[in-house]
Amino acid sequence: MAPERSETFRQGLVAGMLGYATVVVFFALLNLIGGKSIFYTAALLGSALFYGARDVSAVTVAAGPILAYNGVHLRVFLAFGMAAAWLAELSEHGPHFWYIAAILLITFAFHVFGLLLGMTESLRAALP
Repeated sequence: MAPERSETFRQGLVAGMLGYATVVVFFALLNLIGGKSIFYTAALLGSALFYGARDVSAVTVAAGPILAYNGVHLRVFLAFGMAAAWLAELSEHGPHFWYIAAILLITFAFHVFGLLLGMTESLRAALP
């Protein structure tokens, strides 16, 4: 692998891990403030994503949904970090690439957010 590619890969991994950790800590704090387990949001989203839970009463804080959701969450953030690092490298080649990079990042983030909202529509009131 070329040195600049390995540096982009490393930066993407670091960006993805930082984004993942930031969201985890943010929702853990919101759950604590709300008087719930720090794993409540992960259990709620994992139950909706993998076990088809559509009612808040069907959600239990258990290792299965928490680990499953965090696995998907981590992979999505690593992919997003890699894409952001690649687009940042691409945009260094010319100012016109900044527009392409910005539009692609916004489009990707919009679709991921829309997918999450669509999957958790019935559980949204329980989210912090």
